[in-house]
Amino acid sequence: MEKRVVLRVISDRSLFPIIKSTVKKSLKSYTFSKDEVKNTVQALKELFENSILHAYQNEIGYVEISLSFISYGVKIELRDFGTPMSSKKYESVNLDNRDIKGFNRVFQLVDKFEYHNDGKKGKVFTIYKYSSCAMNERLCNIQNPKNYPKLIAVEEPLVGNVVIRDFHEDDEDGIAKLIYQNYGYSYIKELFYNPQEILRVENQTLFSIVAEIGGELVGHFTIIKLPDSNIAEIGVAVVSPKSKGHGIMNKMFARVLERAKELKLDAIFGEALMYHQFSQKANIKHGFVESCFQLGKVLKDVVIENNSLSQIDKRGSVLIGYKFLKKQRKRLYLPEKYRDQIIQIYQQSDEVSFSILPKTVIAPLKTRSKIRYELNGVFNIATIIIDRYGSDFETKFQTLFYHLRIKHVDMIYVHINLEQIPQIDRVVEILNGEGFFFGGTLFLMHNGMDYLHMQYKNSSEIGSKNFICYSDFCKELVKLSQDDEKIWGG
Repeated sequence: MEKRVVLRVISDRSLFPIIKSTVKKSLKSYTFSKDEVKNTVQALKELFENSILHAYQNEIGYVEISLSFISYGVKIELRDFGTPMSSKKYESVNLDNRDIKGFNRVFQLVDKFEYHNDGKKGKVFTIYKYSSCAMNERLCNIQNPKNYPKLIAVEEPLVGNVVIRDFHEDDEDGIAKLIYQNYGYSYIKELFYNPQEILRVENQTLFSIVAEIGGELVGHFTIIKLPDSNIAEIGVAVVSPKSKGHGIMNKMFARVLERAKELKLDAIFGEALMYHQFSQKANIKHGFVESCFQLGKVLKDVVIENNSLSQIDKRGSVLIGYKFLKKQRKRLYLPEKYRDQIIQIYQQSDEVSFSILPKTVIAPLKTRSKIRYELNGVFNIATIIIDRYGSDFETKFQTLFYHLRIKHVDMIYVHINLEQIPQIDRVVEILNGEGFFFGGTLFLMHNGMDYLHMQYKNSSEIGSKNFICYSDFCKELVKLSQDDEKIWGG
């Protein structure tokens, strides 16, 4: 029978201690930590006071609180029967607002927050809070070894019964749990800790594949569509700790490739974390070609269980590999300094043919440069994108470069268009002079065009030894980058 508690009280602030006491006792019986109990109670208090202030104002009414336990946590519904409220107020909450109160505060305190107007039956606010102990067996065994088996005993899954399928609504909670189980709160893509945000972008920019056993999600893999090109990143690949080692990842990978073709993408790419060889090996097995070594792309607080390289207190790196889903024909301007390295990268794939353009065109003095930048606050990195060289290039680039340096980003990347800049030798010369060094090639990265990737370390927190290569080509690519860094990186 479902464990459920229901309270119905008059809309009077002085009665909240009764609600608080009941909720605290209930949550403590399910191994919630003190902070988790505190946050849940505070969120409920915000909703209770909201109902008194806005639903009933100067009237007296009833507020009903229903608490029920679900897998790994608790679901609490607060229902009032007062003044109706448009869903726009809930949907328009600014989560970046520093003045954290009201609905904004509720979003910050719980794992999921929903609102539903139930017509004549009033309106319902629902919050979900998950127990970190229940979601993370390793953590639970440390904190509460006696209670754990009794609270959430699980059977070993039958891998033969695993179902690989596309995302369905209501999978968002399970995806967030899987990320937490594998990374705690150290995962670099914060979106995947917010079930509501996952649901919002699914089948728009995000196309997830999940593995399910007996109604429980045990794996996740996704396709993330780029905004300005017909390619996508694949990743966020996790398997439940209790289900690892049974080939679930490979089964999901196969469906990811099928889904990418259904979406009619030109190519997909993966950023393999270089703390281990597993993702690199998987990419090669499925026909990916390695093209770019991005130093310092991974935040230093990303921690992988039982991985010594991720324990080093420095930023990590990624290896980018591509799988082409359609044949590509390219006409390229290649810088003499990196000509041989770039040709070697292109020759890895049978799906890409290219010709080398003569660099005889000189831009008129009136031609202006086309440069823009993207700032990623989550990763604390910046990317400068160069699409045209003009008479103002050196001044414009150096001004932008200085601007980004004083923002104290850890890494500054530059993408140089290989298809539109006959003056590419001059561009590379200027970048080398500022300390940028070789990283590789990015295919179809912006508006379907290919780019040379160069990089600059703007921090002492960049790891130079916390990565490992699986393939010989990866080792060669990393060595090329490191040798170039010794010359130009200072």
